[in-house]
Amino acid sequence: MIIRMWERVSHWGVNPSMRPHERRIILLTNNLSLILLTLSVLLAIAIAVTIGLVIQVYLVLITCFFYLWVLVLNRSRHHSFSRMAICIFVPTATMLVSVLGKISNEQVEEFSFFASRLVLLITALLPLVLFRLNERKMLVTGLSINFFYLLLHTSIHAVFGVSYYQLGFGSPYYRFVHLLFIILFVLMVAAFLYYKNMLMQAEEELMEGHKQLNYLYEELGIRHEEISAQADVLVESQQQLQEANQLIEQQKELLQAENLQLHQHLLEKNKILDASNRELHKRLEELQQFSYTISHNLRGPVASLLGLCSLFNMEKADPENRELMLHAKSSAAALDRVILDLSKVLQIQEGRQVSEPVNLEQLLENVLLSLDNELESAEAEVFQHLEVKQLQSVKSYLYSVFYNLISNALKYRHPDRTCFIKIETRPSRGGVSLVVEDNGTGIDLVQHGHQLFKMYKRFHEGKDGRGLGLYLVKVQAEILGGHVDVKSQPGEGTTFTIWLPG
Repeated sequence: MIIRMWERVSHWGVNPSMRPHERRIILLTNNLSLILLTLSVLLAIAIAVTIGLVIQVYLVLITCFFYLWVLVLNRSRHHSFSRMAICIFVPTATMLVSVLGKISNEQVEEFSFFASRLVLLITALLPLVLFRLNERKMLVTGLSINFFYLLLHTSIHAVFGVSYYQLGFGSPYYRFVHLLFIILFVLMVAAFLYYKNMLMQAEEELMEGHKQLNYLYEELGIRHEEISAQADVLVESQQQLQEANQLIEQQKELLQAENLQLHQHLLEKNKILDASNRELHKRLEELQQFSYTISHNLRGPVASLLGLCSLFNMEKADPENRELMLHAKSSAAALDRVILDLSKVLQIQEGRQVSEPVNLEQLLENVLLSLDNELESAEAEVFQHLEVKQLQSVKSYLYSVFYNLISNALKYRHPDRTCFIKIETRPSRGGVSLVVEDNGTGIDLVQHGHQLFKMYKRFHEGKDGRGLGLYLVKVQAEILGGHVDVKSQPGEGTTFTIWLPG
């Protein structure tokens, strides 16, 4: 429970629409505040047990409220202010505890003068960790605070009458050690700045790798267009098949009308009909084979992408590039799984539906991954609330339902506000309700409601699409034994609810 609470608090202020380095800095600030909060509590307890309820205990406990305040600042999106507050407060609190401790304690140990300097030296790492090199003003300000306290350590203590020499100490090496701490501060800052500069160069190389991945995504988009073109050819062939079936019916009616008068002519027409039937069966077999060929050929581009990923030398890559390439491999593997699911759809169309336990969390993750570019382009916010996380059903159908509804929400988003998509699953009437809600342009159900789920029907001008998405959602939901309900207001958004048996 503590770990879960820690994880939740550490994500305060983190937004999915943020850039990766911004999310990392906020997570780092939150975790650092939680660590310092925990250490402060433990330190207060240790001082109280070993020394008693001295003033240092109350000072340390006061710092706990500051670290909680930093977390609240991040949650309210004052990220820069919260980081600068830590960089200023921690060394200031160190100096305050050092001075007040020497004032309130009658027996001051010589080591305490060097311990506070050591803490100041360590706290100099805070601005180096929390700020990027391009945030120069805040970085320099944070480092200047530490350097100021370290340089004027003796002078500040002297103002309160508790300096090294004022308390009766007289080691000849005190000034040398003071100078040594300043030199260590300069060397440490220089080393960390050099290290951060190396990290920025590595990040630029990472961005170059990202461009190469975008090129691969573009190649994948071209292959997708080719597949769409083949699908159009398949639809046209199906229309031709329907026309041929109508022609057969007409020929049958004609043969029945002429049966009594023209027996010989009927025999000739039967020969023509047999030939037509053979041709139709041949076309049907060709169309079925064509469908299998499309499903098989889809795996070619994916295999090429997986092959390119495997050529990448993981041993020579830095951790960030290695993680990016692992994500690329994961995306390609996810696409490969989608292709396998398409093969299952072909089996279902032949009457062999594959029902299996479906992990809805993993399924939605795969759907959102396949729509990652669209989500990023739309700067969409996706909220998930899954009361039901597993469902016995046909995985490919559920994938298609979520994919079509989420892609429609992105495609028909409102131009004047941030795209918001809410996905829910909940028990309902002995089954499960899958809900996809958006705040897009909406649909006029009074005008278009009777045609909403028909094939090739479109209701928004200037938008890409062939009018198949909602038709497929309705057909697949009914095959699974469920039904689809829709609520929508023009300009406000749309809510689709798919009820499926549990």
